[in-house]
Amino acid sequence: MISERAALYSSYAEALPDIEKYTSGVLQFSNGEGPVVGRVDPSSFDFLGIEKINRDAYILKRVPPQYPSGCTIKVPVNVRHRVTVEFDITENGYVRDPRVISSDFECLELVSMRAVSKWQYEPKLLNGSTVPRFDVRTTFVFVLQN
Repeated sequence: MISERAALYSSYAEALPDIEKYTSGVLQFSNGEGPVVGRVDPSSFDFLGIEKINRDAYILKRVPPQYPSGCTIKVPVNVRHRVTVEFDITENGYVRDPRVISSDFECLELVSMRAVSKWQYEPKLLNGSTVPRFDVRTTFVFVLQN
């Protein structure tokens, strides 16, 4: 079985030069008898005998920031404010070291970092092992409406 997979892989190596981008979608190729279509599940990726996969971290739980009541008296209605937060994701999928990298309203920075701290991720995989993901960024847009 392994030699069949290796032969199959070598015959499709040129057709699939970047196998990572196919790990969460639909693969379509021909086996000589017609097209073969299959859905690839990244958590159990063993297509063509490749047991190790790579994929980026992805969000499992997102908590939105709450507009602080103390900030409402300081801004006019319908004005947009942006806060960009950068953080790291641990090998267990937790957010670590959130930091504000840009903000146009200081009053919203703390609630943005608190919200990001509650997020959870499926960790990044590198050669089948979970690894930290560094310098992830997200931007919150706040609009106070009446």
